[in-house]
Amino acid sequence: MTGQSSERLKPTAPADAIKSPSLAELVSSIFSVSLDKEQNIKPASITKSNYKRISTWQTVSDMGPELADNLKSDASRTDPLLNTLSQLMVAACNCRADKPRHDLINFCIRLASNLWINNHTGSHNLFKEILDKDNGLDSSPLQYLKSSLEGLYLKRIEGAARARSANTSEGHEKKDSFAEFSVLNAKELESQRDNLLLIGSLWLMSETSDNQHYDHLISFMVKLFEKHKSSSPSARAVVLGLAERVTEKDRLLADTFYFTQKNAIEHASRGTRLAAELEHSKQETLRLKTILDENKKEKEENVRRIAELESELRALELANEEQQLNERAKRTHLRDDTGRIKAKAFNLLTEDVLEPLSLSLAALRREKPKTEVAAHYVELAIESIERNLKWFKE
Repeated sequence: MTGQSSERLKPTAPADAIKSPSLAELVSSIFSVSLDKEQNIKPASITKSNYKRISTWQTVSDMGPELADNLKSDASRTDPLLNTLSQLMVAACNCRADKPRHDLINFCIRLASNLWINNHTGSHNLFKEILDKDNGLDSSPLQYLKSSLEGLYLKRIEGAARARSANTSEGHEKKDSFAEFSVLNAKELESQRDNLLLIGSLWLMSETSDNQHYDHLISFMVKLFEKHKSSSPSARAVVLGLAERVTEKDRLLADTFYFTQKNAIEHASRGTRLAAELEHSKQETLRLKTILDENKKEKEENVRRIAELESELRALELANEEQQLNERAKRTHLRDDTGRIKAKAFNLLTEDVLEPLSLSLAALRREKPKTEVAAHYVELAIESIERNLKWFKE
């Protein structure tokens, strides 16, 4: 009896705890097709309570990769622009439990890959597929992802704009495939692209712990946020809006302003530093240009001087050759003159001197010397010598 009584007194679990959905069921309910009173499809949305439940999820995750594939058809009708999926991605990144966060991020990436304009490729992670083609020319993976997605969407957006313009010019909207849910107009394609950029940037954040990457992400988020500003923003409304956030002690907004101002100061400091480096580079360039001009002038002067020296050298070589020829000619003439002098001297000594002297000596050696004859021959020799001396002097 006692056991039965205690059995009846045991408290039962609350009804809402029994009916509490799993993480997969909660995510499915967000994107599943449901109809309103007019039988129109309700757009996907995340309530504040569901957002909080997802971002603070602690229990075991039951989400598998097939969930995104199963919800592809419904999500293409309830969230074609990926507005809600981008909100879910933010909630997923806020989740501190590793397993649920990992499963939620993978779900968002896989569903985005099933819904974007190139879903026919069959990729389960469009961002990784794009980054695998990065050849390292861009400054960062985030910049490469941004430029790639914008390039992929550009032609589709331009085509949608031309189609809408053609339909408008005809005065009616065509009721064909352009009216289907899967075909988005230019503005909707831009919205889908921006949501993909947001999801992709958060995926990159989950893949790295580099603080520099966070700085790039903050700047990237600010640029995405700029697209939602008013066409003619009111300074008064901004002041009042900020004052309201101050009274609410909005710490996130304060942190946002801190990082924005920090980046602005760093950019300004970097700009000042780069300007100083640029000015230094300009001065160094002018200095080097001056040196180059001086070297150029010196080189031109050296070239000119070398040309002059080469010309002088050629002239000296010609003069030397001419002098050598003259010396050779002189030596030839000298040999000829020497031969003539020798012949002349030989003739003089043998015929004009030796013979008269021999006759004169013979005349003197006779028993009766003939002095007159001897004197005559001596006179002849003297005359011959005197006559030929003039030739030797010439």
